[in-house]
Amino acid sequence: MAHRMISGGAIALLVLVAGLIYSKSSEHHQGPTARKSSAADEIEALRAELNEVKRNTAAGLMLARAANERSPGPSPGSAASAAPAVSPTPERSEEEKAADARRAELELAESLDRKFATEQIDRDWAGPAAEEAKRALTSQIDGDSSVRRVECRATWCRIETFHATIDAFRGFAKEALLGRQRQLWNGAITATVRDESESGVTAVTFISREGHPMPLPDGVEPTITSAIGSR
Repeated sequence: MAHRMISGGAIALLVLVAGLIYSKSSEHHQGPTARKSSAADEIEALRAELNEVKRNTAAGLMLARAANERSPGPSPGSAASAAPAVSPTPERSEEEKAADARRAELELAESLDRKFATEQIDRDWAGPAAEEAKRALTSQIDGDSSVRRVECRATWCRIETFHATIDAFRGFAKEALLGRQRQLWNGAITATVRDESESGVTAVTFISREGHPMPLPDGVEPTITSAIGSR
């Protein structure tokens, strides 16, 4: 603001000087009496205008100084303090990673439950397959494990089992589901521990019909490794 007012004052001064020069030159073309009267009036008017310009210029300088005093410049550290601080991502603990893996495992198992419930039943295959699966698994378990429920649809079966301990479930998985002597047909298998408490362990196993893939998401392979690994 101060620069604009000062520039305006300078322009006004130039205009006044030009007016004086013009008035001097015009005296040569007027009569003596007219020149004296006109020159006196013009000089008085110019003096008034010059005083006004001086007052405006002084007021502009005072305003500029006051504005500078009220608005100090930024401190050296203000730019750095204004930038948002970026904290490094903390490294996740083994317990947190295990919890994330467990959540993903349960979400996958629940998605398989939904797909299984919506599949049509092939009555020519479902009934005999359920009986065969129950017989095969029951023949390979001890008193610490039991087969609670077996359901089959058109391309796969869902088997719910109960085990006294997590170790009992691991033994069932290794012998009845993965062992060389297993009695189940040759199909893809995935098993998940659904509930583990002091009263026991509940697990759900899916086994696909021979010649049919397990309806898993892309990139996910049928496995029970996480179910029988160390916990």
